[in-house]
Amino acid sequence: KDVEVFINDYREFPTLNPVKTIYDGVFNFIFDRAISKHNVADELIFKTVDYKDKRLALKQRVWGFNVGDDYCALTEEFVQKGNNGVRNFKLGGQPLVASYDFDHHS
Repeated sequence: KDVEVFINDYREFPTLNPVKTIYDGVFNFIFDRAISKHNVADELIFKTVDYKDKRLALKQRVWGFNVGDDYCALTEEFVQKGNNGVRNFKLGGQPLVASYDFDHHS
């Protein structure tokens, strides 16, 4: 089944309100700086999670799947090491595929 996902960047729609433009600019700058640090810093930037599970490294990327009441998580590294970045698996009796796009890092 083919689907389309539309992502609208609110920054593409300028406002005519100068106060809102300045306000948005300041907060965009602050948020963008924090997000850029998140990808390179070892520690959490937004400490919103009480991290207690030590099975995976802090901030290790995982992909979660569920079929009905069955759940699993695959690490990005595990998927990358599959045949051409592809992992076939079954969950809840259903065949699933997880694939990694090396060109787009996703």
